[in-house]
Amino acid sequence: MEFDIQQKPLTAEQMQFIAEEFTKLDIEIFHARNTIKQYTFVVENPDYIGSLKARLSWGNFHIVELFVRKEMRRKGIGTNLIGHDVSVARQDKAKFISIKTSYIATKHFYEKLGFQLHNAMQGYASGLVFWTLVLKL
Repeated sequence: MEFDIQQKPLTAEQMQFIAEEFTKLDIEIFHARNTIKQYTFVVENPDYIGSLKARLSWGNFHIVELFVRKEMRRKGIGTNLIGHDVSVARQDKAKFISIKTSYIATKHFYEKLGFQLHNAMQGYASGLVFWTLVLKL
């Protein structure tokens, strides 16, 4: 069988179909439904300073992105964003928060906030290492 494969965005109907099928699979295999929430926390004063994007999946938080403008770093903004994320994660009864990073400085930053190294993935181009860190709540 031959199939025409294209690179293009999914339609709203296709995304809905996929979500429904994953929900059916979750219930069939895990006897539970995966509640997914997306969060974006933004710091402005009055211009954009930084943000944190997180995703709640299977009852646990995964930080997708933490960004603070270069000239605003080392002023506690990232720490405050993580603190806010921890508060929301606890409200949602998450058991842990995870983050992946390839920057050694941010790895140390997360470790100072109590995150522990979960694993390291090596073998990327340019000698990159991706660390996964976890904060148990």
